[in-house]
Amino acid sequence: MGDSKIPSKRRVRGGGRVSPRCGLVGLPNAGKSTLFNALAHANVPAEPYPFCTVDPHEGSIILDDPRLEPLAELLHPEKIIRPHVDVVDIAGLIQGSHRGEGLGNQFLNHIREVDLILHVVRCFHRQDVSHPEGRIDPAGDYEIIRTELALKDLEILQRRIEKEERMHKIGQVSAGMDIDQLRSLAGLLERGPLDPGSSPDMKLPPDLILLTGKPEIVVFNLGEEAVQDADLSAAADGPKLHGVSIRISLESDLAAMDPEEAREIREGLGFGPGRIPVLLDQIKSDLRLITYFTKAHDVLQAWLIPEGSTIYDAAGRIHGDIQQGLIRAEVFRADDYLSHGNEASLRAEGLIRIEGRDAPVREGDVVHFKFRG
Repeated sequence: MGDSKIPSKRRVRGGGRVSPRCGLVGLPNAGKSTLFNALAHANVPAEPYPFCTVDPHEGSIILDDPRLEPLAELLHPEKIIRPHVDVVDIAGLIQGSHRGEGLGNQFLNHIREVDLILHVVRCFHRQDVSHPEGRIDPAGDYEIIRTELALKDLEILQRRIEKEERMHKIGQVSAGMDIDQLRSLAGLLERGPLDPGSSPDMKLPPDLILLTGKPEIVVFNLGEEAVQDADLSAAADGPKLHGVSIRISLESDLAAMDPEEAREIREGLGFGPGRIPVLLDQIKSDLRLITYFTKAHDVLQAWLIPEGSTIYDAAGRIHGDIQQGLIRAEVFRADDYLSHGNEASLRAEGLIRIEGRDAPVREGDVVHFKFRG
């Protein structure tokens, strides 16, 4: 797959964050830290009392790709690096969080920094795990969190409107700012939260990040009882909720075990692969990510990049020096390589593309960058 050297020290162009970021959100004792342990294969405290988590825990979720192992059998790399997204376990929100109740302002700021919200909703009864509202009500819990996010959005928006009105009075106008549009958006938020993942039909300043507009996956946290997805949708009063039901406690326990032992337990319980893989697929889909592959320095790596990214973007995902010195790329499909078994056959059939920097990267591409340096 070529012999160009990839620089050994990885640098992020512009010094920014590379991996997409998911944030676990919900009421205290909803199961956020337990889900964090299951997703990140971590061991953070998950105690049955409110605000066990204060400072956010951070980890990585491996979004494994079924093509990696077959590719490795043909390419014989010394190392495989699997794709991942970052995940942060944010402390529980309560009613009044937008006013700072329960350290709410701090926690809401953590939510502002994520790209996708994983909203954990409690759907289980346990006497030893208290509920901040004193009852089990998935619909009510969901509404509390969404309302707190909307109220925080409204508070920030109103402050921005007041600032812009003062600037207008002294003859100063912020570039690209339309006060009437901000007022219209405030009116929408006064009627309730925006739909998750929605984008208002108006131009907003880039620094105005709406919490309620972020994409969201609802994670229904099941207990020992077998509750069906349809029952959960009805219980949460939201058949259109974009959600996945998971026995989070069991998944966390299994994630901490040896994989073979965990597999035997799953088989014994008739549990199959569980629902974590479903959630992982949904995370990739909702973040609008695609996977491409590289092999260099005997390392086979799968990378995640937003849909619509170019060869130039993909080069920058790896290293700034590759991006700046990029000449062109040789690209072929992973599936084509797996079916043919070698590059020579691909070349003979014209299945290797020579792409310029502005060419789009497609899901499942194998990319070999040619660059100066």
